Amino acid sequence: MSVQAKSHTVLIRTKRLDSWQERVDGAIGVMASASRYAGGFIKLNRVASRMTVAVEEVQRMVRRLNRESTIFRRTGGTHSAGIFHDGEMFTFAEDISRHNALDKAIGAAAENGIEFKRSVTVTSGRQSTSMILKVARMQMPISVSASGPIDSEVLTPRKTGVTLVFFARCERMNMYSHASRIVTS
Repeated sequence: MSVQAKSHTVLIRTKRLDSWQERVDGAIGVMASASRYAGGFIKLNRVASRMTVAVEEVQRMVRRLNRESTIFRRTGGTHSAGIFHDGEMFTFAEDISRHNALDKAIGAAAENGIEFKRSVTVTSGRQSTSMILKVARMQMPISVSASGPIDSEVLTPRKTGVTLVFFARCERMNMYSHASRIVTS
């Protein structure tokens, strides 16, 4: 690895990562380093939950998120996130940043005393590794997205115990980790 620092820019060259596992570990390591630099500490939380949700309930949550996404329908330029508790939408947020939309939804839920361990996150956009780590840190067992994943987004929930559902649209969805939490009725 080599590091070059120039005016407000740091270029880091590393070896090519050959496996998905190396990429996930690398992404988590980078976020942990950034967090420590900022005075915090990132811990890879593991979600242990027996919570289950029916396939039809997941589909209903996605439809509800889409109905609430009024700015997106007008502009096509926002992401949305909702926190569902016991099947009902508890908080909702829209933002041009998918990260900010999730942060707003989680923050509003925390301010209102939600029990995250019995909650489901539903987002309109791709969920990055850092977003999945936020969900795990809050101990939410299930995270749903209408979009598709990249490889590190599939490995992170396997390590954290989060059930990850992608491509949750209309009558279909793909489960990438801990699928036993999504049940058929």
